[in-house]
Amino acid sequence: QAVLLRSVTTNPVGVYKFRAAPGEYRLRVLPPAGYGFTLPNQGTDDARDSDFDPADGWSDPVIVPEAATTKIWDAGLVELPL
Repeated sequence: QAVLLRSVTTNPVGVYKFRAAPGEYRLRVLPPAGYGFTLPNQGTDDARDSDFDPADGWSDPVIVPEAATTKIWDAGLVELPL
């Protein structure tokens, strides 16, 4: 069962930051109203693809090593048709 440790909101261009102790985590993205996910892991550039399951918004397990900064967990979102 998942336990919420922290909740953050992206800035206007979609960037988010948070601190976490070293360990294994799963991230969840809740798209804003009117948006949905693109398909995950499309293409060959891991830094530019979506890393979240479109069915539930969860990532695969994320390993956070000591003193790490990373920018590779991103969500692809598209505006849904009306």
